[in-house]
Amino acid sequence: MFSNISYRYQTNMRDNVVTQNDNKTITTTIDRNIGKSHYLNGDITIVIPLTKWWSAENNAGINYEKDISTYPGYEYATGNINGYFSCDNTFILSKEYKVQVGFYYSTPAISSFTKLLNSYGGNIGIQKQLWQKKATIKLSVTNIGINAYRAYLKNDNLNLYWKNVSEGPRVGINISYRFGKSTIKASRQRKTAGAEESGRAGF
Repeated sequence: MFSNISYRYQTNMRDNVVTQNDNKTITTTIDRNIGKSHYLNGDITIVIPLTKWWSAENNAGINYEKDISTYPGYEYATGNINGYFSCDNTFILSKEYKVQVGFYYSTPAISSFTKLLNSYGGNIGIQKQLWQKKATIKLSVTNIGINAYRAYLKNDNLNLYWKNVSEGPRVGINISYRFGKSTIKASRQRKTAGAEESGRAGF
């Protein structure tokens, strides 16, 4: 199990100042120093060996963010709590084959006047080891799901919705080869319990 807590305080925070003309036909975005921000994050990762051939690495976190803008005409003070979760499952089919299936989800969030919608996605991959485990070939499919930035921006003068679409599902092939001898002295083979636990969940 791994956990992390972090805090950040930022002055001269930069943000996009969005304005529209009177008939709302032209939208202008300008990057400006607008105020200050507080950010607190708590994160935990737990690796669960469900069976000899199936392990799951679960990660969950929660964020708290408070933003304060004093920029003329774009003042706000917003606070927001949001979270995220991911799970990567590794299945050992044999000494040579592994399959990994993962997914993630993030909750809606608020940033300045912007309300970000939820997002989720997944990935799947298969790995085969060759030539006495010196070579590895991986086939993976990533970006499965909603991988777009979807948001509303609304205040007294604005009422916008936008969607920035990232890449769709992407197929990748990776081939690696390890040169040299695979034997290592015992003193160099020692690992921390956390490193061993983490290794069981990944490729």
